[in-house]
Amino acid sequence: MKKGISLILICAHLTAVFHFTVPYLSYYANFTYFATEACINRDNPEIACNGSCKLDEMVQQEHQRDRHSSTAHHVDRAPKIHFYFQHSYRSLHLIHHHAGQTFLIESEEFDSLWQAEPFPPPPQVV
Repeated sequence: MKKGISLILICAHLTAVFHFTVPYLSYYANFTYFATEACINRDNPEIACNGSCKLDEMVQQEHQRDRHSSTAHHVDRAPKIHFYFQHSYRSLHLIHHHAGQTFLIESEEFDSLWQAEPFPPPPQVV
């Protein structure tokens, strides 16, 4: 079970990291298609780009998509974090039983609960 979850997480991470290689893999896997049919300059054989023009277009689209998705998730300021503190004290009660045994009961009582905000984050350099 743990190995399966680990494998899924590793694959997801590697996919996210290496997503920019998809156009290159597609180009090299389908080289003849790109060189003969998808090439923008297929009517000019003296250029002999072999579909690299289409590869450049696909890479540019991938970068545009990546740039658009990264700006959509941009957060201008850090999220507000709240810290909660509580004071507690412990009291010990000794109870003697009638059979001569001594029982120790420990109880924790909460005095107060209060909230504090952390110091502000440093200014962002643009």
